[in-house]
Amino acid sequence: MENWRSVSGQPLVSICCATFNHVEYIEDALRGFLAQVTTFPYEIVIRDDASTDGTAGIVENYVQRYPRIIRSVCNSENRFCKGERASHVWPSIARGDYFAFCEGDDFWIIPDKLQKQVDLLERHPDAVLVGAEFYWCRQDDDGLHLLRKGGETDDKTELVFHNQYFHTATIVVRANVFRKMVEEHLAGHTEYHDKLMLAILILSGPFAALSEVASVYRMTGRGTWTSLDHEAQLKWEIAVSRRFGKRLPGRQGRDQRGNAFRYSARLLAHYAKHRQVVAFIRTAPVALWYGILSAPDYFNRRILGTRDDSL
Repeated sequence: MENWRSVSGQPLVSICCATFNHVEYIEDALRGFLAQVTTFPYEIVIRDDASTDGTAGIVENYVQRYPRIIRSVCNSENRFCKGERASHVWPSIARGDYFAFCEGDDFWIIPDKLQKQVDLLERHPDAVLVGAEFYWCRQDDDGLHLLRKGGETDDKTELVFHNQYFHTATIVVRANVFRKMVEEHLAGHTEYHDKLMLAILILSGPFAALSEVASVYRMTGRGTWTSLDHEAQLKWEIAVSRRFGKRLPGRQGRDQRGNAFRYSARLLAHYAKHRQVVAFIRTAPVALWYGILSAPDYFNRRILGTRDDSL
């Protein structure tokens, strides 16, 4: 704070931290936020979704210690079960011109992350967001692993879906871009994941990347998606692919329709293996329909060796 040009008025950046039962990890996240050295004011907004393990108590302790920087929204009942996602509420509770994200079980590891990323966005006013490199680690592994990215590509969605170029905890995005994305694509929908959210954001315009490792992504196995069984995961992926197959333009939409076919086919195989005849019959028309929709693209790519990259 001593470096801030002004400590009054609106924060330039809102650090948005969603947490649920992260009592073992939340202080790492908070310390990473508070360690940021910037010339501009920022706020830390924590949304706790009715944790039952003491996370909310730790959050409130930090709010009392740093009332000028940290605000909290602690739900008395779990809102995820009622269809509300953290991304739905950030536009209404975060006040900054830029939003930075980090869930309560991840953390930042360099003190100038925000400063460098905001400087990039200020220098490149056409860029909608800036990301960074990151380490990942497993709950049962003390080692940090640098993500090995795939080959170079000009395809933005390829960067997100296949190369894992950005993780949510690395990005800073313009608030107006994020609000528009939520309003146009996510409002009223509950079945989507971070990869799709990032894909929609980077399709909104150019983006920048900080060529430093800025955060650590913990793979705890406690996430919403990882907590589902195999059948539920496939149903989730089908629902996401179907919805965004309708909403994303051009080849991105076709890719999502192809995903809907592949996940439907896997679900059919699951039902066949477990002899769930009724479920198989209900799912077969979905797989057939998306198989028909994705057949031309599959033929062009795999048989002819061509690819329609038009939007």
